[in-house]
Amino acid sequence: MRVRTWVAGFALLAAPARAECTGGGCYDGLAQLVQAVLAYGLIGIVLLVLLIVPRWRRTGFRGLLLVLMVAVGVPLVSQAWQRIQRAWMETGEVLGQPPRMSLRTPLLIAPDWACRDDLCAAVLMGQGARGAYALRLEALSGRDMAQPLVLADLPLERWTEGAGGEPRQQRLTATEKAEALAQIDYLILIGKPFHQDGPGPLEAGLGLGEKVFLRLAMVPLTAGTERLDLTAMAFDVLDLDSRHRALGIPLAPGNWGTLWSDPLDPDLVARSLCGRGAEEPEWTCLNAAWR
Repeated sequence: MRVRTWVAGFALLAAPARAECTGGGCYDGLAQLVQAVLAYGLIGIVLLVLLIVPRWRRTGFRGLLLVLMVAVGVPLVSQAWQRIQRAWMETGEVLGQPPRMSLRTPLLIAPDWACRDDLCAAVLMGQGARGAYALRLEALSGRDMAQPLVLADLPLERWTEGAGGEPRQQRLTATEKAEALAQIDYLILIGKPFHQDGPGPLEAGLGLGEKVFLRLAMVPLTAGTERLDLTAMAFDVLDLDSRHRALGIPLAPGNWGTLWSDPLDPDLVARSLCGRGAEEPEWTCLNAAWR
């Protein structure tokens, strides 16, 4: 069962005021917090007066009920819609039985900067000295992802695990690329939902919604495949994350909550990426696959 983590509440409104913030808008959260406290304080005083004075007491109770309906009821409706959107996203996820990558020749597409201690690193650990054919996600920026990707036109590289977690990356020559394309029989797509401001090229290529982000996709290919059509993939694993936000309780400026999703069966994915024959996968690789 997926764990739901709420990031909401008045305390978060003041988060941008932390010491490391030096740019414009650093105190927006604090200003919103002050506005909310003043607004609810003023409303509370008015309602208290109405409830104390006998002839206005009925109006006071009605006002209190109205405030509760708005302050609590509206966020609850928003949160219900958020859960519906996430449930809809989860119907599009896929969890099958991916093969061991040590027995395949995968093509890895991942952010260049994110291949140190997460799923991308687990792929390299599992491949060992032979490394993995790879494509920097940044190389897809500006491409029309609605069209199939011609692999021969892409700047493919070989990535291997380096010292200190820094991957070694080497651009393939034309000859090496031709040899790679004849061998590649699996595709691994890795996104970074927590670090993305908006949908990237992989989300666009997969036709995901505006608030849906890719965490991991694992797709079998036929060796010698020349084109990748991301919209027509038969996934072994498709792990997504929803970024739909909802109003927090009580209703206030800037009080929003995000419902994050946990990864789909990290143990299954870890053994696929890290397993080598009858050997037990190394814990460092398993740990990376959980991130």
